[in-house]
Amino acid sequence: MHRRNALLIQIREKSDPSAAHEQQCLQRRLNDHPIDWVVRNALSETPAEEWLSGIDLVIIGGSGYHSMVEHRHDPWVPPLRHLLDHILNRRLPGMGLCFGHQLVAHHLGASVTDDPHCTEIGTVTLELTPAGNQDTLFKPLGASFRAQSGHSDHVVETPDGVDLLVENDLVRNQAFVIRGTRFYTTQFHPELTGIEARQRYETVREGLAKTSDEALPEAAALFKTDQDDTIGLMGEFVRLLATEE
Repeated sequence: MHRRNALLIQIREKSDPSAAHEQQCLQRRLNDHPIDWVVRNALSETPAEEWLSGIDLVIIGGSGYHSMVEHRHDPWVPPLRHLLDHILNRRLPGMGLCFGHQLVAHHLGASVTDDPHCTEIGTVTLELTPAGNQDTLFKPLGASFRAQSGHSDHVVETPDGVDLLVENDLVRNQAFVIRGTRFYTTQFHPELTGIEARQRYETVREGLAKTSDEALPEAAALFKTDQDDTIGLMGEFVRLLATEE
């Protein structure tokens, strides 16, 4: 397996400890794979096509309390979407995680809303759709599985041109793949164990409290420490890319 250059696009303040935590968790999930990381931050740098030079795969991370909901858009969203155009035009493989999932869905025409009734904080139970049961990456998870989740915004409609892979009763659009590509997105966090999710939650809770009544100190216990069904997903993703070359 040859070495790959992976671009991690972060949407986090540099002073936010969850930025370093996100990098560490991703490195742990892919520690057994020959990956060289390139980390860029869409808040402190202007996203540009040059970010993709020499890049083999792209990870778009979470955002803490930044949002894709239109009335809360920040000025860095348009250049980030412009960069996403280049990523998709080059057909680079990748994954969008939580905010990354919402960004891609919005870019493809879906709406993102901050309905508090669809807030998920903690370990959630998810189900594969018929398409998910046929997808080589997701089908090994089984019909029902558990993952760590933390969001108040969610994708409303399934965008055109994707296969919906994962859903549950509260939030239908939990994961999809852009049809004909190896670009996946997940509303949940496959890079986090339950213990890591508790750590991440505590670092962003103050910001989350601005948009979610569920962002309480005791909510950290909602992340179960023995229900980490998806932590092998990203490693399997890289392994599948190697087998397809």
